[in-house]
Amino acid sequence: MQRKFSLPIVAIIIFFNFFFIVQAYLIYGQLGQSPSEVLFFPAGGVERYSPSDWIVREDIDVAANRVTVEIDEPVLTHFANTNSMDPVLDELSNGVEVKPEKAEDIHVGDVIAYFSYYSRQFIVHRVVKLGYDDEGWYAIARGDNQLYNDPGKIRWEQVEGVTVGLLY
Repeated sequence: MQRKFSLPIVAIIIFFNFFFIVQAYLIYGQLGQSPSEVLFFPAGGVERYSPSDWIVREDIDVAANRVTVEIDEPVLTHFANTNSMDPVLDELSNGVEVKPEKAEDIHVGDVIAYFSYYSRQFIVHRVVKLGYDDEGWYAIARGDNQLYNDPGKIRWEQVEGVTVGLLY
């Protein structure tokens, strides 16, 4: 016996497939992922942007009772409890930042601290896009636990530092 699908059921299936693909583009498209990566691969199988390598292995020394990391001009940082970067960092995390020498040192995936002209405070979020326009270099950032990018373009003069280490 052959089963036949009625037109309304087929239309509903097509609608929901289209709906999920559009949602995947809206949520993950800004991360450079295609809907097929989001819909057909589990979260553990999708490549995500990661910070670039700011510390080389030769600058890390692990001993029985201490870890020493050679970093030029490190800054110890703390974070506000905004949940925007959960689960990577939160208010009890300790961060180590460095000031990049030039804008080109910053890469997509790096976690930067910058002064936001919109919120009038410092924000620590991940860089999701880099570019140049009539005003020069800019970055677009977003919290790991946020659906949307931060408002506006981040200019070089707003960047305070790059997170190179987290201690929990």
